[in-house]
This record gives sequence, C-alpha cells and structure tokens, in this order.
Amino acid sequence: MNDSSAKSRQIGRPRSSISYKGAYLRIEEREGLMDKFEGFPFALLGIFILILLAHAQDQSGFISIDCGLAEDSSDYDEETHIYYTSDANFIDTGVSKNIAPEFKTSNFLKQFVNVRSFPDGIKNCYTLRPARGKGNKYLIRAEFLYGNYDDKDQLPEFDLHLGVNTWDTVVLDDASNFGSPKGFIRFDDDAFNRFWFPYNSSKWAVLSTSLTIDANSHNRYQPPSIVMRTAATPLNAGEHLEFSWEPSDPTTQFYVYMHFAEVEELKVNQSREFNIFLNGTLWYGPVTPRYLYTTTIRDLVPESAAKFQFSISQMSNSTHPPIINALEAYRVKRLLQPQTDQKDEEVKNWQGDPCAPKTYMWDSLNCSYDGHEPPRIISLNLSSSGLTGEIAPSISNLTLVQYLDLSNNGLTGPVPDFLSQLPLLRAQNLTGNKLTGSIPVELIERSENGSLLLSKDQEMVSESNRDEGSLVSKKQQFTYSEVITITNNFEKEVGKGGFGTVYHGHLDDTQVAVKMFSPSSIQGYKQFQAEAKLLMRVHHRNITSLIGYCKEGNNMGLIYEYMANGDLQRHPSGFRSFFMDAERNTNVLSWEERLRIAVETAQGLEYLHNGCKPPIIHRDIKSTNILLNEKFQAKLADFRLSRAFPNEGSTHVSTIVAGTRGYLDPEYHASNRLTEKSDVFSFGVVLLEIITSQSPVPGNHEETHIIQWVSSMLANGDIKNIVDPRLQGDFDINSAWKAVEVAMSCVASTSTERPAMNYVVMELNQCLEMEASRNQGTESKDSTDMVSMKLHTGTTPLAQ
Repeated sequence: MNDSSAKSRQIGRPRSSISYKGAYLRIEEREGLMDKFEGFPFALLGIFILILLAHAQDQSGFISIDCGLAEDSSDYDEETHIYYTSDANFIDTGVSKNIAPEFKTSNFLKQFVNVRSFPDGIKNCYTLRPARGKGNKYLIRAEFLYGNYDDKDQLPEFDLHLGVNTWDTVVLDDASNFGSPKGFIRFDDDAFNRFWFPYNSSKWAVLSTSLTIDANSHNRYQPPSIVMRTAATPLNAGEHLEFSWEPSDPTTQFYVYMHFAEVEELKVNQSREFNIFLNGTLWYGPVTPRYLYTTTIRDLVPESAAKFQFSISQMSNSTHPPIINALEAYRVKRLLQPQTDQKDEEVKNWQGDPCAPKTYMWDSLNCSYDGHEPPRIISLNLSSSGLTGEIAPSISNLTLVQYLDLSNNGLTGPVPDFLSQLPLLRAQNLTGNKLTGSIPVELIERSENGSLLLSKDQEMVSESNRDEGSLVSKKQQFTYSEVITITNNFEKEVGKGGFGTVYHGHLDDTQVAVKMFSPSSIQGYKQFQAEAKLLMRVHHRNITSLIGYCKEGNNMGLIYEYMANGDLQRHPSGFRSFFMDAERNTNVLSWEERLRIAVETAQGLEYLHNGCKPPIIHRDIKSTNILLNEKFQAKLADFRLSRAFPNEGSTHVSTIVAGTRGYLDPEYHASNRLTEKSDVFSFGVVLLEIITSQSPVPGNHEETHIIQWVSSMLANGDIKNIVDPRLQGDFDINSAWKAVEVAMSCVASTSTERPAMNYVVMELNQCLEMEASRNQGTESKDSTDMVSMKLHTGTTPLAQ
C-alpha cells in the first residue's frame, strides 16, 4: 500500500452490493477538528461536508454543502441518502459556475455540476456554525472538480486552510471521468460517512458471516457491520498475516486502529489468539476476538517510520490462525498556528481570522506575532467603514492596540471612558462622526503630554469635572484595626503555613480570606511585597482576586476573595475530603469535575506564562495552592515565591531553588534555572494527583513517587488501575488515557520534552469534551477498547 496520494483506502467485504472478498483499509489525515472552517484563495470548490462524529447516523450533525448551488436550493443523493444544501449562507464571496458539458457523464455525481470560483481577493472563507455548537468533534471533507468551468483548460492549484492552519495544497488532475466511484462503503452503512475501500492479498483467504456484527452494542469507533462481516486470514497454515505501507515522508506520524471480530463460531476446544508486531516489535497482544463483536486495538501515541510493516502471528496455544477485519490509519497533521486572541477577534465580525495566517492578514489592521502565542491586533483602521451607533464596548478588548482609526463613520453618542483605558494607544482618530458630549479627561491629558496623538472634531471638548470616586485605587488599603474588625478579632482560622495564618472574615456582607504574614518570618516582608505587587497586575478568572492589603508597622496582610471549598488537597496528609475519604463517598469528585478543575488550573497557569508581560513563573504549583470556590471553580493562589522574567524576551531566571518537595522540577533543582517548564512539571504532578487521588510522595519509608508509580502501572496498559478506584470505572476510557498521557508528558525528565501550557489546556479541554459527551449519552458503555502496549513511558528523574 502506497500512501503517496494521501487518500482514503481500506480492509473487509460488504455482503450485498459489492462482490468483493477481503479486508478493509483506511488511510486518512487526522487533524484538530474544529467547528469553524476557513478556506483561502482557491479556484473552485465542489462539495463540502462537515459531520458531527457523535450524532452522525441520522444526519442531524451533518452540514453537507453543494458549492455553487443556487441559493435556497437543495440536492438529494439517492445512493448515499445525503441531503445537500446551497453554500450561499456560508460565504459572502465567489461566483457560481457550471462545469463543461463533456464532464457530465451518465454516472456523474450531480453535486459536482456546480462549482464556486473565487476570482477576486486573496482570502475567501467559509464559516460553519454547527447547530450543536462547540465542544464536539467533526469530520470535515472537501471535494474538488475543475471541469473546465472557465473554458481555459488550466488546472488550478491552491492552498486550503482549516482555521488558521494550512490543511493542504490542492493539486487537481485532468481526470475526465468523475462519476460515482464503486467498490467502497460509506454513509449510510457508516454512521460517520468514512470511506472504506476493500483490500486483499494473494496470500490471504477470506472468512465471512451473514450475521450482524455488534447487533446489541456499539464499539465507540463504530466500524460498519457490513465491513466487519468479513475478515482476512493467512492462506496457508502457520503463516503470518502481513501488510505494510510506506509513507512518502518517513517523519509523518500515524494513529493506527485495528478492528477485529470473530466471524466463525468456535467450539469449546477451539481458540483464536494472536500477537501483533510492528516492524518486528510487539505492538499488542495477545488478542482474542469476540464472536460477532468488535474489538479495537489502537495507538495511544502516533507512530512514525520509513515503512509500517505489520505482522499478526498465531499464538502457540491457538487452534485457529489470526484474522483482521478492518484497519484505519490516520496521518497526524499538527495545527500549531494559534488563532488571534479571542477578545481581539470579537471586536468585529471578520471573515475568517483577522490576523492569521500572517500572509492573509486583513488590510485594515496590523498584528503582533510572538512565537506560539495568539496574535494580537496592534493597529486597526475602521475609517469609512459605515459604522453607526455608539462606539462598541468590544473595542476595550484591544489592550495592545497602538493605532485606532474610527474616522468618517456615522458613530453617535459620547466618547466612552474605556478608550482612555487602552494602555498602549499612541494615536486615535475620531473625526468625521456625530459623537456628542465631552472627551474623557485622561485622553486630553495624554494628548497634551505628547503620549497620544488625538484627532477630534472642534466641537468636542474635555470634561471639566471628574468624579473623585473614580480616582480611588482598585486595591483598597486597610488599617490594622479594620482588619481586626473584618476578621472579628481573628476568630476563625482557615489555614496556616510558614508565612503566617489565613483567617475567614466579612467585608460589607461579603466573605473574604485574610492572609496575615508572620512578623517573625525572615522572608515575611519580602514575600508580602512580592505577592501584593504581582496580584496588583494579574486579572484572570482562574487566579484568586486580591481585594486589598494592610501594611501598618509589622502588621502585614492581604485580603482575597473567599474560596468556600478550600484547597484541592484540603489537608496536608492527603486528598481526604473530596478524593480519598472512604467514609464520605458522596464527596468524591466525578471524572468530569476533576477534568474541569484540571482545565481551570491549567488556564490560570497558561495566563501567567502567556498572558502576562513579562511572563510570570508561579514556582510553587501544588494541590494546596489550588483553591475551589462554592461552585468548585479552581483558582491558583499563593504567589509568594513567584518570579517574573526580567524582560519579555527572557527564557529563564537564575535563582535559588524554592518550591515544595514532591512537586519540584528535577532539572530546576539541579541547575537553578527557573523556566516556564518548571511550572509545567509541577502541574503534571498535580494532574496525576487529580487522576489517581494519591499524594506525590506517600508518608512511608519506601517513598515511591507518584510519577514512578504511574509509570509502572502504564507498563501493564490498564487505565482502570491508575484512575481513582472510587470512581468505580465511571469515566470515558479515552478521556482517561489522554489525561494520563498529558500528565506524563508534563513530567518528562527534560524541559524541552514538556509541552507548553497552551497545548496542555487544549489537550485537557479535549479530555473534558470526551467525558461531557459520554455524560450526555453520546458514547456507549458497551464498546471494547484496547490500547497498544507502546506507551513511551520511559524512566524519568523523580520530582525533588
């Protein structure tokens, strides 16, 4: 099998409509599936299909588009029973054309009669908004036919993008017969409209059954019964069942899924058992297929090789040779280009992403690009854009904008205060509008001191009076006597550490937490200053909010929002209340709740690394520094040890090692070089705690670290012995595997092997989506799902 075409192919045999015997094979691309598609300059598009993977059987999750079809028209494919709609509601550009008559053969698919051509512009975008919204996985397929629609006989080439990432370069051939292909299986036999192509070998024999496979349950990957009814087996006794393919690029990674189902009813004294080898190494085994039910073996991590040589061999105690019914191989395509910062993107209803890809940035703006961080808008020209009404509050989201031109529109109402809150604004043009009232005094002051070039109409004046209340600091300073009143004379202690004590209090009927630093602590004043200064500049929903502070002599304290459910660990000796208390099973957090806490913690940490300028390293990520409010929303806390990079371009800080035993990055411990990946390591330990409910270092003499324990369990390939047993298996197994994989990647021995936090957030969100889908009834609990033994666990230095 040669993968040079990167098309779908497959293994198996349908019983009714196709006279073929063998197995079925699919090789496709596996990409980050999104709920929005954006295409870029290309010449034509024939068919565009988006399929919701969780709800595909009845087309309720399909968006099937006949590109170029007249508006409000539709097509029905009698062979596949798929309904196609016009693309008029999904794109604002392009023109509709018809292919030349000579291409319309008797078996021609009518969905290719019309094409949409894009003769103008460098960026043309389809925007799809599935009815089921975000949080779902979609299969996206686009099909193209030139058909000499323009009478030029010139085959086009063009780039296709998925969101902001390059999907592929479309190179069309000159095939004149583009009819309905025969010999493969698709919708409605396949719920997800995958294409299953038959594959056979002269060294194979075929086994088959007329009975239904998976009649009473569904394997989560749902290979069609018609595919699974046939299986390939060695033609000669004692031989291996072998197949292979050679990628055009040996660095290309693949996810491999093998589907097995016994199609012969074996007697009591008969058995079929086999091992699977990849390039001479045991990949999985032993496998014993179930009669008329699908067993799926898959990769946990993608594989890459110059050649994929699979060999399935019979076990010595097996009476029957090996079989395989179907195989899927998905080529991995990394979608690494970040989208424009969401708040910046929400400023205007753009066609596609405003900043990315950089080559196709809109003419009306300029953006900043900083590695893998989301692009930010730094210049926006909306002059003469037909804007009406008041200046939209969404403009306030442009926190990095330097040049803003709103001139020559029909804007009305007052000049809003938030324009003066844009910290980097250097030039602003408001002329040619119908704005009324006065200009905020801050804008006038900045204009007068030369820090802002302000263009305005003559009739607009500055405000003469300002509300004194607006000058009050956002972070209020309290006297020590006020702190005594707030805490009712320090009545209720809710936490204690080397820094001092945390008390519960009330401020204007609002619950607060008051952290009082110990006067006897050598580092007390320094840590008070560091934490107060840092919390003054950070603002994120997953970071505890600072309300105020007290600095009166030796009395130093910080006043925070109160987190009603305490810290994630709750007690120094282990996860007692929520995770490990056998006598309080009602308080055991569900798998979905745990993942949500992990995602929120990761989001807070990602903000420190990427949302703060310069970046901030927390330096003491651990379960006791993750607080939960009354809704179990997670927030990072305790920034006494945090360090900011000296400047935005720095990659590390040289500092004395500080942190907590069990969570400390061994590389940082050995080198004194503190990096963002030091936090990533500590977060990986916390994620393992959340998954397993075990402490990083148990309080016994053996002191087996949680990383070492999980690594040893991974060698057995059984996720159910890793996840907290109190969940009693009530979780999506793929979600659990992925969460463990993310955690183990975070605790890699060297920092260069660890992912950045934005990637961790993305992966954990996928884990959460999987579990949420299961809880919504979109996954069956009857599926059989095994994982390849090649887990890449390795041996890593333990946390210090």
